[in-house]
Amino acid sequence: MHAGRLTEKIEIYERTNSINDFGDVTTSYEVFKDNVYCRILHIGTPSAGASEYIDNMQELGEMKVEFECRWINGVKFDMQVKWNEAWFDIYSIIPFGRREGMRIRATRRDHDAGSNPFSNA
Repeated sequence: MHAGRLTEKIEIYERTNSINDFGDVTTSYEVFKDNVYCRILHIGTPSAGASEYIDNMQELGEMKVEFECRWINGVKFDMQVKWNEAWFDIYSIIPFGRREGMRIRATRRDHDAGSNPFSNA
């Protein structure tokens, strides 16, 4: 792992459930780890995971990204990654080396609220 390649900053959020005054379970996300420097690997070709599907007569796209960072203990699949004001759901955690680093693969649907994470505007 080369530190000079870790140029992007992400935050990892952990899901917490609580019960409101009416007895309903509400889900919120709290910061698990912030200021994590990583390298972004775009998974954008159809063979690598970008896809489109139809839901309720609307064509939706799905964007997949791989975040390569140093090893972080405790990262789980029910967590989310925030990068450039966009939220990604983790679907794969791949360690490499002797806990030297990890690759977090995450997905984001294009109809989710937020900015386009690949633009610098």
